[in-house]
Amino acid sequence: MDDQRIPPNLPPFDLWDYLLFELAKTDKVRECVQAARDAYSTNSDVPFLDTLLSVPRKRLDVPGKFDPWEYLGLFDRTTETDLLVEMLSPYAAPPPLSPIVIGILAERADEHDYFIRQVSSALLARFLGTACANQQSEPLDWADPRISAEREIRKLAKKKVGNNSDNDNIDNVIARLGPALAGRTTTLVLSNRQFPDVSEKLTHFLALWGKFGPNAPPSVLYVIVVRYDDADPSLERTEADLTSVFDKAGGGLTVIKPVTLSMCEIGNFDIWQYVLTELGRKINPLKYDQLKRLFKATFRLAELKERLELPENRIYF
Repeated sequence: MDDQRIPPNLPPFDLWDYLLFELAKTDKVRECVQAARDAYSTNSDVPFLDTLLSVPRKRLDVPGKFDPWEYLGLFDRTTETDLLVEMLSPYAAPPPLSPIVIGILAERADEHDYFIRQVSSALLARFLGTACANQQSEPLDWADPRISAEREIRKLAKKKVGNNSDNDNIDNVIARLGPALAGRTTTLVLSNRQFPDVSEKLTHFLALWGKFGPNAPPSVLYVIVVRYDDADPSLERTEADLTSVFDKAGGGLTVIKPVTLSMCEIGNFDIWQYVLTELGRKINPLKYDQLKRLFKATFRLAELKERLELPENRIYF
């Protein structure tokens, strides 16, 4: 394994999770276990490793399953992606960079998860390295506004760096947590209906996040505000509120102002077909044309996701 591709500063659990996954790709997990057993032959867990090694080697070749949603993140979003490219263009890492905070505003039917994955993979690799950029972003489990921003930081620190995060001085907690999050992406999803109630807490939370200081690679935090219901406030109003929060807490952060996900456009189907072909997918032209005819000029990504799930819309082999 190329040690230059191993993400730096990972907690031991996350490091071994990454290493075993990469070893499995090349069928080298058994060799790793054997090496550990030989190197630490006096360890009390050697009998457990011997039990693992006594199991006959098997390689299960599971036929690939058709995943209708595999390339949803590559559909449209050209404008939003280009906006982020432009806003990120002044920054580079190394040298060490303050924590990056990216704001995303979306309707529920925009399926923002796909956009986040694509942004991380395509745009953040130059900051985080390819391996880290392709890792799944870790969601933050936030409580309601009655729970302080400091408590949210302590909860995350307890998970990432240990049990002594509850009662230690917050500056000490931040000093340990910052390096553990370097090179990692984290996602905070909020409802825009509740946003006015949590804006003060978010301002304080981002101020604490900025205390992690510059790192190479830096940490990345997505702040995503979702409009879940038609009766909720408009995204335009929420965009102004989120921008205000970013302005107040901007010290110590690399702030990327909020980007609002737009409607998808029918014209992008031709571009998507080209992208799929470039990725080696053999398109069924008849089914692809039938799929396009199901859509109006503009639509939300959730509609495409739902239609792709139907067997009659299996557009590629």
